[in-house]
Amino acid sequence: MVEPEESEQPTQAQLDPGVMMEEIIDILKVLNYEELFLATKGFKPLTKGHFVSAGMNQSEQQQYFTALVSWLFNLNGSTTGFNKYDDPSTVANNIIAEMTKLGITIDCPPQKIRSGFGEAPCMILLSLAKRALTTKKFKFKNPIFPKEQEIQGENIGGEEDEMEDNAIEEESFDEAIYPEAKPGQPHVEEENTADNAPIWSSIDPNEWMLEVERVGPKLRFVADPTGGDSREWRLHLEQTKQLKEKMLKELPETESKLRRIADDLSKSLERISAQERKINTSMGEITGNYRVQANALNEIQLRYKQSNENVAELSSQLQQINEKIDEIQDKIDKQGKIVTNTSPLQAIKEALKSLKAEGRDMELRGAVLSHALFQAKLREKSN
Repeated sequence: MVEPEESEQPTQAQLDPGVMMEEIIDILKVLNYEELFLATKGFKPLTKGHFVSAGMNQSEQQQYFTALVSWLFNLNGSTTGFNKYDDPSTVANNIIAEMTKLGITIDCPPQKIRSGFGEAPCMILLSLAKRALTTKKFKFKNPIFPKEQEIQGENIGGEEDEMEDNAIEEESFDEAIYPEAKPGQPHVEEENTADNAPIWSSIDPNEWMLEVERVGPKLRFVADPTGGDSREWRLHLEQTKQLKEKMLKELPETESKLRRIADDLSKSLERISAQERKINTSMGEITGNYRVQANALNEIQLRYKQSNENVAELSSQLQQINEKIDEIQDKIDKQGKIVTNTSPLQAIKEALKSLKAEGRDMELRGAVLSHALFQAKLREKSN
């Protein structure tokens, strides 16, 4: 691959981001970026308009550009790496410095590189991709063209065959559509076989003409009965030309307004970036204290979590002990009720009282019987 000399000034077409993106994609495919870059980084394949203009997600576009530049630096022997959390301005300055070390000069401010799209990023990618091809000593082979005589001969032969085929088809079509009906068939030479014999139409010419008269009126063009213009497409064409002229007339003024808006936006972004750097510088000490306090809070939360776990474990043990105490208390209550129950003793006392009463009754009866017996004996002795 022969690179252009440094003294050669690039044309406007070469500086066009769309043209550069096509060349970038071709060179990246030669470098096998599908397997070495996309498969490892997880990005989608590039399109011809990826870095030409701002995308829907500019942050993702900037990350894609930074990762691709870092990969191309590695292919060129540089160990420079970028983090997605780095400041875009710092990344742009580092890219310019690293390209200067590689001997590649890019005349563009860092603000244009920071956006991740446009002419400057495309120039950087194209320069690094070409440098990677040179580093890998890759060269394109010269194209091999077929001889002109063979091409002309093939074209002439093809045209003659096509003309002959068209002539045969026209003759066959005329014979089929406009047959000559004669009472006798023409004499066929004996050398013609059944397969090569001509095909004669069996359609009556009168019937054919009647069919043409019946279908012909339906095939004629009928004007629009509602009064519509049959040349309405010409009006559309004229309107399109007028709109184009109006757009070309309004384009310079609109373009200048858009450029002013873009300049205002770039200035606003620069002011915002300056304020961000100022805030980061002034809030450095507070940020450090915040990090210390955050680390202390994390430690306290960790201890709190451990204490909660210990409390939960001790609570479960306490619950088990309380359950055992309740069981023992139930057993003690049951034994106390059994010990303090006097109903059996009262029953025994009542039984003893009844036995004593029965004993006294028996003694009284015995005494009465003995007295009666003694009286009976005395009466016998007296008699």
